[in-house]
Amino acid sequence: MSLIQYFIIYSSIFIWIIPPIRQFRGAFFWFFLFLISGDVATMVARLIFHSRTNIFYVIFGVLCVIAVQWKGAAKLYKFLLAGLLITSLVLEFYGLNYKQEYFLINLPDFLLLFIFLKNFILKLVNDREIDVFLIFLTFYELTLITKSYDLITSLMSGTTYFFITTLFEIFFGVFFCIYKESDVRLKIKLANPYPTV
Repeated sequence: MSLIQYFIIYSSIFIWIIPPIRQFRGAFFWFFLFLISGDVATMVARLIFHSRTNIFYVIFGVLCVIAVQWKGAAKLYKFLLAGLLITSLVLEFYGLNYKQEYFLINLPDFLLLFIFLKNFILKLVNDREIDVFLIFLTFYELTLITKSYDLITSLMSGTTYFFITTLFEIFFGVFFCIYKESDVRLKIKLANPYPTV
């Protein structure tokens, strides 16, 4: 890889360290913390232990789903992490090809995409509100899914598309560094189509 490509990758990781700090005490704090933890753990495994494993993405991906779907699970995270780590090590021991690995990595992303889209639609229908924060989360998950799909199929010439989507991830990361989920500027109220007389 070129120097520019390394710069893009490490810039993305650095920027995504900031959202958990920005979102501290917010509804998505644990989600963002687990999100960057997968990148950091994988980077440490590769740089220090020279491992090619992607299993940490699976572990922290599952924790991201739990963090978003079950807000009260924070006290159980250490037990969940231990259980997921043991399960992942067993899978790693028996060996997975890269397509099986990417399937497991993408499974939490598909679940998160569904959750974010569902929450967006529910807010739109029930509260007549467009939540821009959820829109950004939805498109972020779409970016991750399409990137992984391209890495498997090389449908859009692998490396080039990988770095294009990584640039998009940097853009999303900057957004989450600036805005919190509770920011009222990200809630767009729609007019009532049936106004009361």
